[in-house]
Amino acid sequence: MESLLRVSNLSCERDDRLLFNDLSFQVQQGDIWRVEGPNGAGKTTLLRILSGLGSGFEGEVFWRDRTIQQARFEYQSSLLYIGHSPGVKAVLTPHENLRWYMSLHHHVEADAIDRALAKVCSAMRMCPVTAFRPVSNGALP
Repeated sequence: MESLLRVSNLSCERDDRLLFNDLSFQVQQGDIWRVEGPNGAGKTTLLRILSGLGSGFEGEVFWRDRTIQQARFEYQSSLLYIGHSPGVKAVLTPHENLRWYMSLHHHVEADAIDRALAKVCSAMRMCPVTAFRPVSNGALP
């Protein structure tokens, strides 16, 4: 099976500190990954490299067996990177945020969004996120 994303021998150093060295992994369609670690461990640097926004690293990042530089348009068209300041509206549910975002870029049926959220919830062992609404000042909706 062809990997969607393949990282080969990725290494990165910042301020004379090695963040990661010879990092290699593959991501298959349907995989859900979570990157975690303490502050300064290199999480954001890794995600910026994987999204094509980072520089100053060694190794290769492949999208469908082509480097992300070679497959730049296809790769970036398939990518959603949410950094430290996510472009979501706190007053909307996850479903409403996704529906809004997808209306800007793609036509996606509401049930497809529901299925995707259910898959994420299941993988993260969470209850359905579509049921949540932000509550302000302790007031119930």
